[in-house]
Amino acid sequence: MKILFCGSFKFLDEMKKLSKELSSAGFECILPKFSLGDFPSKKIEKMKNNRKENGLLNDEEFEKIIKVTKWFYDRLIDCDAMIVFDKDGYVGLSAAAEIGATYVLNKPVFFLESPKDFGIRAILEFSENFKVVPFKNLVSELKRLKKN
Repeated sequence: MKILFCGSFKFLDEMKKLSKELSSAGFECILPKFSLGDFPSKKIEKMKNNRKENGLLNDEEFEKIIKVTKWFYDRLIDCDAMIVFDKDGYVGLSAAAEIGATYVLNKPVFFLESPKDFGIRAILEFSENFKVVPFKNLVSELKRLKKN
């Protein structure tokens, strides 16, 4: 069963830890790709903040963003479910778009916490495939899904 992770790069280190635990339980985990290499969360956030302050430095940077985005959506089509790593209920703009695409594809989505964003919370209310599953219950919920 392929599980795609979604969430802010500021939580990437924590996503990696969760991915290892789920992999040990027999799930294939796909983490967000960062095309510049395997950087820790703090370095990625520093780069993102620099972009916010200074804008994209060149077309090459924008090309990298396009490649990362396309890579994610290609994986989304092939995954069996998605985990939204929404620590403290945080869902960023890119993650919100990914969640919307997952809804359209009718795939199961598991939030680790209740999202703060009202639009995302509304989807939780009417989507049969979306639910909040605390980390301690995640493995059993994924195994239940795998059986069905």
